Amino acid sequence: MPRRGEHSRSELEQLILNSANELLEKEGLAAVTTRKIAAKINYTHGTVHNFYEDFPELILRLNEQTLDQIYCVLSSLSLNKKYLEKSLNELCEAYLNYSLLNYNRWHALYDFSYTQSTKKELPEWYQVKVDKIFKLLELNFKNFGLKNSDALSASQILWSCLHGIMVLSLNDKLSLSKAKSVEKLIHKYTQLLACGLEKLVS
Repeated sequence: MPRRGEHSRSELEQLILNSANELLEKEGLAAVTTRKIAAKINYTHGTVHNFYEDFPELILRLNEQTLDQIYCVLSSLSLNKKYLEKSLNELCEAYLNYSLLNYNRWHALYDFSYTQSTKKELPEWYQVKVDKIFKLLELNFKNFGLKNSDALSASQILWSCLHGIMVLSLNDKLSLSKAKSVEKLIHKYTQLLACGLEKLVS
């Protein structure tokens, strides 16, 4: 077993995060434990506990990286006034593809509740990451021509409805609504949303 002096504190913290990420991506949230992380980095689980005494914070750090990845995906796209329905659909499909390719990461983002686990409010640094995504969507709607309050509402509706479709689909519950496919449902949703948005700015 390596001596503690073989890694600086920052190096050891990065080892812990990297190992936790590998466990999350390959095995899912339930596999992310101090003992499994310790085994991967060849340290004691007490060492991991020293870095993350509040273990839910470690999960938040993993989810923070997921939020960053989602932001990068969404920030590469923007709403096109001329082709609103098409650009909305592309935005939603990009989020769908991310969740399918990174299911364990995506699932952990919504399956884990820090506030329920700790009875504490979300840390400010994490809330900033969440707000960053909503502000990105809100800015897109403002650029389209919506007023501030309408742009905020539109971003909340888009995220909430899309997330609802995704949860039903990935949990194999979409068939209950007799929807033919998640892609067709998203396409119909963006079609209706585009019609409503165009009326707001006309």
